[in-house]
Amino acid sequence: LYPAAAVGVPPAYRPLRIHAMPHTHADTGYKKTFEGYFQTEVRPILLSMTEALHRDISLRFVWSEVAWLKRWFDGCSSNADELAQARFSKLLADGRVELVDGGFSQHDNAVTSVAQQLQNMRHGRQWLLKQFGPDLGRPRYGWHPDSFSFTSFTPTLFAYLGNDAVVINRMTQEMKTTLASE
Repeated sequence: LYPAAAVGVPPAYRPLRIHAMPHTHADTGYKKTFEGYFQTEVRPILLSMTEALHRDISLRFVWSEVAWLKRWFDGCSSNADELAQARFSKLLADGRVELVDGGFSQHDNAVTSVAQQLQNMRHGRQWLLKQFGPDLGRPRYGWHPDSFSFTSFTPTLFAYLGNDAVVINRMTQEMKTTLASE
């Protein structure tokens, strides 16, 4: 959180680096059916996100859940979808869309056992490799932006998968209190 040069500097004067990451977290099972959520929430996000990034070269975006990409690429063939899918692939190749996590869904919210977590990651990452190839289809970061919990296996899993780091957004109340007091 703080650079090493800030050691010994009073908390009020320490530089704070904040990273804003334009992303979406689209649960694969929350309040609607999978198909209902795809049609009313996820597909519009995919179409508008690819259009916005196409129009503004300064924009970047992070995408996580593979289930939605699979549904979109394998199940939508309208002219608008095909154009957006081609743009998505180009944006991915250009480094303006980044794939993170690589699981079919965010694993600890949907499955609990180690075997299920491994299957979820295998299913998602195999599809990414098939769709985008080994260079673009391998996420570098584990990603849990809306995780209410995660198992002790989660960091180990992402290390075994060769990820560079893991982002987990939920903080304990103690962490929030500490950050707020500084």
